[in-house]
Amino acid sequence: MKNSRNYFINLDNKTYLAACSQGPLSWPVATALERYKYDLLERGNPWDLWTEGLEEAKVLFADLVGARRDEVAAGCSVSSLFSSLLSALEYGRRRRIVTSDLEYPNVTYPVLMQRRRGAVVRMIRARGESPELDPEDYAEAVDEDTALVTAIHVATVNGFRQDLRRISEIAHARGALVFSDAYQSAGTVAIDVRREDVDFLSAGSLKWLLGVPGIAFLYVRGELVESLEPVDAGWLSQERPFEFGAEELSYVRTADRFQSGTWSVPSAYAAVEGMRIILEVGPRAIEERIRSLTERAIERIDERGLRTITPRDPSRRGAIVSIIVRDPPAVERRLRDMGIITSARGPVLRLCPHFYNTEDEVVEAVDTISSIAGS
Repeated sequence: MKNSRNYFINLDNKTYLAACSQGPLSWPVATALERYKYDLLERGNPWDLWTEGLEEAKVLFADLVGARRDEVAAGCSVSSLFSSLLSALEYGRRRRIVTSDLEYPNVTYPVLMQRRRGAVVRMIRARGESPELDPEDYAEAVDEDTALVTAIHVATVNGFRQDLRRISEIAHARGALVFSDAYQSAGTVAIDVRREDVDFLSAGSLKWLLGVPGIAFLYVRGELVESLEPVDAGWLSQERPFEFGAEELSYVRTADRFQSGTWSVPSAYAAVEGMRIILEVGPRAIEERIRSLTERAIERIDERGLRTITPRDPSRRGAIVSIIVRDPPAVERRLRDMGIITSARGPVLRLCPHFYNTEDEVVEAVDTISSIAGS
């Protein structure tokens, strides 16, 4: 993509292939963090400015996923927002939560905690050398007692991408709701929550959305918002957040009812600029670029005799290409010393190209990994 690398500070001396863990620092984000420092020094406590910035971040996230602003809440992490959502569910006749072992622990552990509230958890196990799930796995697990289905959009370990639309059809046919963790897809895939028909979707800004840690977003289908009253929330979930001595709850009538306390202000500054970059470049153009780069990575992996557990079908693949190596953390450290930034996770080393990467960078990274593996 022409001139796309100009957004970033250090791509001339680093090959950055680790956006699955943390996106590279861009000039707009660096400037935003300096602006936060300036606002703090010069204006002291500009809460009106900070609130406006958070609102802008919510609007941008809504634009990214095809939602309305009133359907988006912000929090410090996907874990906190998902926990707030779970606390609004009641486990009466519908007691089952269907989840899978491809979920990141930020979803798995809050789901397991629901057992203490009466939930029954059904764990679907992925199969194959390249661990994948099929929508029919959900069809077998979801029944009339199911309250919620969790379906990670892109799996963290191997980049497997799920068919959210089909999973939503299966769940809704049995009266269940659907939550998707889109942390590893937002910013790399043109997401449309209406098309996918999910009820809830969440992602944070530090990875593919090019921000920093400390802020995440939750989409809640508008028709569901007022039927859900979380008990794991905070003062920012209420219509009168500054009322002292309140004796009654009065939830706001938007997704903000899932918010907790004061957000990470500098993270909001950064999130706005990161998401602006994604929207300027264009999610569809980014998705096409990443598809081409991951395809070239897999081709080169085959040429060098390495093994990958990433799906070869591009419709079932996100932006993560995982290579099996001995001692992935050690390989990651050696590559970092050579100026190639990757991400080890479990038994694999992940190459995660974004729109700013070149084909030559991907090929060089695979070749270097092959050399290290053979040494």
